[in-house]
Amino acid sequence: MKALFLVALVAAVVPVAAAQAPTVVPPPIEQTKQWRISMTAGGAMVLSGDVELSFGADGVTIHADEGEYRPSTNDMPLRGKVSVSVSSLPTMKAALIASSGTGMMMYRGDVSVVFGTKKKIIHADEADYDGTTKALQLRGNVRLEFVNDAPQK
Repeated sequence: MKALFLVALVAAVVPVAAAQAPTVVPPPIEQTKQWRISMTAGGAMVLSGDVELSFGADGVTIHADEGEYRPSTNDMPLRGKVSVSVSSLPTMKAALIASSGTGMMMYRGDVSVVFGTKKKIIHADEADYDGTTKALQLRGNVRLEFVNDAPQK
């Protein structure tokens, strides 16, 4: 009798728990590495702990301390130290662009970095590009926007 009651209780609880589980929508990224993944109440996926986002076909790898993919807006704010390794200098725009003459380019104010066959845009307040190492350091409010990638369901 107790076993039958336990089976009935489990059968009643499991559908309720399944109905309350948030839908996981993965970001349109070829490969990610991170220490932790958590979900917010609004359905955003938070990647934290030495996050690495790879876009192999585009020759781009993004490193950040944390990223929060928001399927509703199809973008990902990046937090902490944010750097980008690129195979070649992507298309970049900014309010002010300066060169140091030693291969270092400085971008200040409303920076946008466009890359990829499916257009991804990184927005930032500031960026420095080292032509020798092909490394791009981003600062301020940094956000990765997936322009032509529809959120995956």
